[in-house]
Order: sequence, then structure tokens, then C-alpha cells
Amino acid sequence: MERTRVAKVDDVTLARRGEQVVGTLHLTPHHIIFSHIPSLPDSAQPSATPIRPRELWITYPIISFCTFRPAPAASRQPSSIRLRCRDFAFVCFYFASETRGRDVYESIRQWTCKVGRIEKLYAFTYQPPPPERELNSWELYDPLKEWARQGVDRDNHGWRISRINSDYTFSPTYPALLPVPSSISDNTLNYAGRYRSRARVPVLTYLHPVNNCSITRSSQPLVGVRQNRSIQDEKLLAAIFSTSRSERPLANFNPAHLDRESSSSTQGDANDETVTDFTRTEDLEDELLTSFYGDSDGKHQVYGAQQHNLIVDARPTVNAFAMQAVGLGSENMDNYKFATKAYLGIDNIHVMRDSLNKVIDALKDSDVTPLGPNRDQLARSGWLKHITGILDGAGLIARQVGLQHSHVLIHCSDGWDRTGQLSALSQICLDPYYRTMEGFMVLVEKDWLSFGHMFRHRSGHLNSEKWFQIENERIGGDSSRGFGEAGGAGKAIENAFLSAKGFFNRDNTSRDSLPESDGEMQSYDSDTPGPKKLSSAPRSVTPEKEMTKVKETSPVFHQFLDATYQLLHQYPTRFEFNERFLRRLLYHLYSCQYGTFLYNSEKERVESKAKERTRSVWDYFLARREQFLNAKYDPHIDDHKRGKERLIFPRLSEVRWWAEAFGRTDAEMNGFRSTGSPPARRENIDAERSPVLTGIEIAQDPVTSSTGMKGAHNAASAGMAAVTSGISSLAFSKPKENGQDPKKLGRGNPKRAETPLKADCSKLIERQPTIFAFERHPNFGAPQPRPRPFLRQLHPPNRNAIMAAVQGAISKRRKFVADGVFYAELNEFFQRELAEEGYSGVEVRVTPTVTDIIIRATHTQEVLGEQGRRIRELTSLIQKRFKFPENSVSLYAAKVQNRGLSAVAQCESLRYKLLNGLAVRRACYGVLRFIMESGAKGCEVVVSGKLRAARAKSMKFTDGFMIHSGQPAKDFIDSATRHVLLRQGVLGIKVKIMRGSDPEGKAGPQKTLPDSVTIIEPKEEQPVLQPMSQDYGAKAIAAQQAAEQQRLAEQQAAEGQEGAGAETFQQE
Repeated sequence: MERTRVAKVDDVTLARRGEQVVGTLHLTPHHIIFSHIPSLPDSAQPSATPIRPRELWITYPIISFCTFRPAPAASRQPSSIRLRCRDFAFVCFYFASETRGRDVYESIRQWTCKVGRIEKLYAFTYQPPPPERELNSWELYDPLKEWARQGVDRDNHGWRISRINSDYTFSPTYPALLPVPSSISDNTLNYAGRYRSRARVPVLTYLHPVNNCSITRSSQPLVGVRQNRSIQDEKLLAAIFSTSRSERPLANFNPAHLDRESSSSTQGDANDETVTDFTRTEDLEDELLTSFYGDSDGKHQVYGAQQHNLIVDARPTVNAFAMQAVGLGSENMDNYKFATKAYLGIDNIHVMRDSLNKVIDALKDSDVTPLGPNRDQLARSGWLKHITGILDGAGLIARQVGLQHSHVLIHCSDGWDRTGQLSALSQICLDPYYRTMEGFMVLVEKDWLSFGHMFRHRSGHLNSEKWFQIENERIGGDSSRGFGEAGGAGKAIENAFLSAKGFFNRDNTSRDSLPESDGEMQSYDSDTPGPKKLSSAPRSVTPEKEMTKVKETSPVFHQFLDATYQLLHQYPTRFEFNERFLRRLLYHLYSCQYGTFLYNSEKERVESKAKERTRSVWDYFLARREQFLNAKYDPHIDDHKRGKERLIFPRLSEVRWWAEAFGRTDAEMNGFRSTGSPPARRENIDAERSPVLTGIEIAQDPVTSSTGMKGAHNAASAGMAAVTSGISSLAFSKPKENGQDPKKLGRGNPKRAETPLKADCSKLIERQPTIFAFERHPNFGAPQPRPRPFLRQLHPPNRNAIMAAVQGAISKRRKFVADGVFYAELNEFFQRELAEEGYSGVEVRVTPTVTDIIIRATHTQEVLGEQGRRIRELTSLIQKRFKFPENSVSLYAAKVQNRGLSAVAQCESLRYKLLNGLAVRRACYGVLRFIMESGAKGCEVVVSGKLRAARAKSMKFTDGFMIHSGQPAKDFIDSATRHVLLRQGVLGIKVKIMRGSDPEGKAGPQKTLPDSVTIIEPKEEQPVLQPMSQDYGAKAIAAQQAAEQQRLAEQQAAEGQEGAGAETFQQE
């Protein structure tokens, strides 16, 4: 209890959904407990038995945001603590004493943010009630049993269980048992692991029982700009896509040197195989690869050659190609001619997190008001669009496997976020077993827990101090953490690589374009993507590694549950569990009451002994099984009757808000309508919604399929169109041809100016054959209204090489514009990322060897980060974004001497005050007073917008002296502009500060105003009498005689003193 300043507080008022009750607040090491006596209705008769108090329990890890608001001066409003919880519960506690409220706030902050380690969470001390105590759901999922149910490890199915990762040294984020094709040896897996990010090679996650087609999952390949390839990876995929044959692959192939023992060795343990067996097994793989591609005559074709085997890249096309700049990327389909690749265009974790924050903004005032959510904000959040895109991708995979009888490989970046969503949802559509309660639990254990979804990082169990703030201190500047965030604004958090937020790309759906920013490219165990040999001794996770990084949090598993709810709502008779089962599972994802969702991988759970030290979350549901059963469930399957088919596919037009999960009614979230009818204005939503499939790519020509692929463009064509557009926008200096100036060709006829530019593009392509790996179309020089798909395969061009080719042709005007764009992008990026740190501007100093970027902020320690980590991350991000050479850019943090004279800092302060509901006049006068007390000569604050009524108005607050024109207005006036999104609309804020002259140049201009007058006080001087001309000679002689007499007198006095001294010496 050392963290608890106060354990019990009486007379606390709880506000929830606009209703208030008075009770007692208790603080325990793991929960906030509010108890109150419910009020009886007026018609109720008094009872002799005491009324049992009602209790509200809030576990600390479920708190997503906490704000303490002290009682304002000269106000009757009490101090309060507002809590936003991850289960979308919004509560507010009012305290009669501000001291008590502050103590409660500090206690909550200590128990939430200062835990330090996962082992100190509630799951390690939780004692279950008797119904749960008798269960042990850790044994619910047995991988060998589940693979046997699917038909893996049978002689005629072509799969085996590899134990290459039994000690988690091959891939720390993968499970111990990996289902792989029986014709692939562990030695091949070792080599293939070096080609996949984090050694997450393609392995089986689902085998269809009818057609023996598979769903496999992996991470992205390490293609890079050099278009690297791996023969072992190609062998592995070829073997996977050939396992649907009626007999084992290459069963008829029996070379003379292969005996029975060596042929069966691939079925056993990897440690029992010899070098000779590996060699012979690889001969089998070579034969398999040859047979899959077919011989030169095209006579030999394996079963499945007519299948549309699919490689699904869940990322947008542009993002996948951009990752090649850092050695990653997507498969080069010239090396995988037996498959087609589809890009789904599902956004990364940062876009999903921002989308959920916008939903929370629409719901955030539900503690103090009973009003419904802001429907416009809900629509702008894009949450339903993301859920629809995930369901669309899962439906595509389910159709490929269930209807097209094809194999599918799924990956995104590292393969533990979007890959898990698509894999699990497609299996729910394909297999009725996963629609039962036990089957759904097995699915979560298999595709989420064992395959390494980062629950600890994505859920943020240890919380962050950035989610705690004291309102007045945050505004006044006394808080050590600088500017806070409120209402979804100011979300500048953690790792700079993952914090780009798509800013530089101008497209929120393309945030992956920056290297290491694809949302899933987190530093996990090492920076090297290949397998590493780990120490045999168990290694505990350090507290620094367990700390919550806010920008690594994302509602990935929440989206999976939301998508499952959509299927449950659309097919209510096909699921054994009900909606409450999903809602309670979402709650326990963040409650930390059970150990199921505390770790990032199976390896971490084994090292921490989670099965021995914690309880499984499935104990909770199995002990209360009756509460979570669906009364409409019909287990009967008949493919000949509508509504009882084995397969289900999502109906995208019926996607709706999961109102119960957000703590709202269906009418509030989805509007009033009859049961079962589609949501209002769904037709318009479908018309505006772009398909999730953003690109298709094969080895030779672009193709489309009838399963949602008709509107997709070829990825290479789209990429080439972007390259052509970019090159055409550059300034080429060309000599005159045929006596004509090319610059004059376009005057009066724009089409005539288009052809020379494209001709230049063609010549540039011919001069740079290593950059542009495609063929020039014969009609490339002709004017064309739209890009033509003339590419075989696009290899993203090297921007540096292109710029080097035209560097000499860029005009000074374009150079000036480019520098201005660079500064504007840099300044806007820092405004978004460093808002909490009081960002006040940036200065760029260019030298011949290095470019110095000086960041001015009020809290430089937050800019630097712990041991300079954040400034290094920002430096690396800027260097890679703007293509600076290695070690040629340096970032520095300079502290603002007086933040009261910084217009940016005060504008942000005023913005946060208005976001927290402070009155406009009070907020503006507070900022005005603080600025003038800081030494400003004058100040002007203007707020415009819908301030009180429906009509917009403008309010101006001024103090002191202010210049409005001339060059001094540019030198002495510091101004900043911000926008505040409130419920009534957008408010504009402008702050202007008149700074005085400062000779040192720290708090103002070094020069003075042109009209300034300096008054110099005269020196005190004694009057000098000038002699008259008539007596000048006589007076001069008299003065000379007086001076001679004075000199003689002084000489005689000195001689007398010397004689007296000599006489005294003789007497002695």
C-alpha cells in the first residue's frame, strides 16, 4: 500500500451517463471500487432489512485516460477526476476537498503507471471462485490435436509437424510446432527463414477438409531494391501450393539412391535427420519445383495448375513497394509464377488507433451528459470503413479456398496484426467448428496467441504517464510533462519511426511509405530479421522492454472481435456464442485479470510460466457457459438448404456499429430502424467505399477475377503512372530542336508540350536501365489521356538516381520552392509530434558538411528523451525521409528562455483550455495575463467561430502596445494560429505577442524599434571661469608667482622633516 496516499474517501459523487450518485470511493492495489446505497422509488415500502450497496469496480489497466481538474479559484465547482476506460466506460468523480481529490489522482496514477512489470498485475494474485477453480483451460488448446482434426500429418495429405522451433531459436515469435509440407526439410526452412522478416516462414494455419486446400501465413520477404530472391522460399511455396493433389506430392518420383528410411526421415524430429537425408530431401524439392513450373515443352503439369492460388498482401500497394527501400517489400511474382498476388489495402496500426480515438471523441462526454454520440464524428472516424475492409479481405480468402479450391498465403509486414485478422476471420467463414464456443477459443489460441500477436504492446497493459494529466498544471506550465492531450487532440506519443502518421505522404492510408513505419515493424528481440541462436538459459524481459509505448498500441484484436460480431449479427443461427461473449472477451483483454493476453508470444508465456502462475481467461467463460450461449444457434449443416450452409460470407452492406461494445444503445449508434434492415444511408456509404483489393500482380500480364477483382488496377501500371507523373513535373532543360524552343511548343496547345516531356522520359529510361526495370511502350511518346498498363513488372525507381540525372536542370526558383517545402513539412511535422513538449519553432543551419536542425521547445528533456533516444529516432526519421546522406544531419533541442513570449506555446495552451471546456473569455484572459506578466510589450488574442450561438462571431482581447504594419511588425511580433474542433464547430485561434528588444537575442530582437528615442542624462561639470582679455597678462603673472611660492614652501617643509629625522637617529 506504499503507493496509496488515501485508501477511502467518503462523500464522493459519481457522474455516469448524466446521472449522479453519492457514495464512498475505495482504492485497492488492483481496483477502484465505488459503493453507494441505491435510492428507492417513491412508491416502494421501507424494508426492515438493510439495502445492499451497489459497487462499481474499475481495474487500473483498463484506464485509458485520466484527468484531474482542481477546483477553479473563486468557483463553487468541486474538483473532479474523469476516467475513460478501454471498455468505453466514462465516469467522473467529484470531491468536496481538492486535497483529497489530488491524493486520489496520485494514487491512481501510481497504481496504474508505476507497476513496472507484468508480474505485478492482478492476474498473478487473482484467486478464482469455486466454479473456475475446478477448470484448467490452459489445456483447452492442444496443437497436435487441432492439427490432427484438420488432417495434418496424415500420409495422404502431404503435411508434417516440424519441431525446428521447439526451443524458439528459429523464430522467437512463432509457436514451437510448425506444420509444413512433408516434402520440405528443416534445412530448407533454415535457409528460407533468412528471407522472411523475423524468420516467419510460410506455415500452415488451416487445411480445408473437403478440397485439402490450405491457408498459410508468413511475414514479408526481404526483397529490397535489388529484388533479392530465395530458392528455398520458392520451393516452400511451391510445395505448399501442390499439397492439394489426391496423393502425396511426387509420390511417383522414386530415385534410385532414395531408400525408405531416408524418404520417411522428414516425418520425424529435425534432430534425427542426417546430412545425407537433407541432401536427398532437397533433391525431392528440386524435382517438385521443376514439376510445378513444368518442363520446357509444357507437357508435365501438376494438379492445381489451373487453380488461382493467391498470395495476399494485406498492405496497400504503395506501402508494400515503399518498404523495399529498407530491404523489405513484397514478392517478385516473376519468381512465383504459380500464383497471383493481391494487395488488400488495409491500413496499419496507427491509422486504426487514430480511427478509434475519433470514435472516443464522439463518445467522450457520456459521463456528464445523457446525450447521444456525435453521429457526424462517428462517420468521420472511418471505423466502419476499416471493419468493412477487413471483412472484405476475409471474404476474398474464404471464397478462394472454399469455392475456387485454391491455396492462399497471407502476410502483411511482420505477420502478427492484419495477418491474424484475415486468417482467423476467413477460418470462421469456412469452418463451422470455429463458430462454436470451444472452437472460437481454439481459434484465438492458435491464430492469435501461438502465432505471436503482440498483446502486451498492442493493449498497453502497463499504461503510460502520457495518459494522465492535471488540467490547470498542464495549461499553466507547472507540470513536468508539458502539454497534455485532450479529446483526441495532441496525440504526440513514443517511437518516432512509428509516429510519422502518414504526414509526409499526405494520404492517411499510406503511412507505411516511410521505412520501418508500416505499423508492424517494431523492434522485438533483435534488429536482424533472420533467425538467431539464443542462450539456453531463460531470459526475463527487462522493465524497459515492458514499458508501454503509446504508438505501439492499437485496437487490432478489438477489430477482430468487432468483425466477428458483424458475422454473428448477419448469421445469428450459425454461432453457438452470443454477443455478450465477445463483449466480455473484449473487457478481459484489458482487465489483466487472467494471464492469457499478457504476453507477446508463446515463448514469453513459457519463459514466464504463465500457465502455472495465472489463470486462463477461458475459465471465466466455461464456468458461466449458460450466460454466453446463443438461443438461436442451429448446429445442423446442410449445403442444400439456404441458411444452413457450411460456408458463410460477410455481407458488406450490413456492417453496423457494435453499439453494446461502445456502451451505447443501438438507436444511438445506428439510428432508429426496424430490426434486420440495413443501416440508414448505407447505399451512399457503399457507393463511396473503395474496394479493399487495391492491386493484382502476376508474373506476366495483369489479370482480374470474378471474386471482387474486376475494379482493381495492376499494381505495376499504377506505380508507373505515378513515376511518369513525377518525372513529367520536373524541369528539363532541353536544347532547341529544329530551330524551335521547346518551351514555346506548349503555348496555345497544351497537348504539344506533352510529347517532348514524355520523349525525355523515354530517353531517361534508356539512360538508366538499372533503375527502370520495365520496357518502353512503342506509343509512349504519343499523347494519352490516361496511363496505359504497359508494364510487365515494376521495380520502384531509385529517387536519388533520378534526381541526380536532372540535378543540373533544376532551376533556382524550384530550388527555392523545394527549400520552402522542406521547411514547411519539417515545421508541421514537429508541430504534430512535439505538441506536448511545447514546440515553439525550428531553425535549419546548412553547412558544407552537415545540416543542423535546432528544435526550440519549452521542455527540452521530453524532446531529447531518455538517454537521448527520442532525438536519435527523430534524426533517423528526418534523414531517411529527406534522403540525407549518412551522418549528415543533426538535431538539437534548444530551450525557449521565456515560454510566455512564445506565441506557439501560448496558442497551444489556449487550445487545450478550450478543449477542456473552459469558457472562452476566461481562457483568453488567463493567457493574456500570463503573457503580459512574462514581460511582453503587448498582446492580442483573437478567437472566432461559433462561440455561443449558432452564428459565428469573433472576439478580440488586447493588452499593452501592438504594432500592426511595417518591417517592425515582422521583427517584433510573434504570431501563431491554431484550430480547435469542438462540438459546436471549429474555432480559430490567433495569438500575437509584441516582444521588447533584447540585446542578447534570446527573448526578442536584438535591435530596437526605429522610432525609439534614448534620453542621455547630462554629466555634472564644474564651471570654468574664462579670463577677460584686458587683464589676462597680469592675472597670469600673479598666478605663476603664487604657484612658485607654494612650491618653495612645500620644499622647505620636506627638508625640515628630513633634518628632524636625522637628529633623532644621532641621539639614539
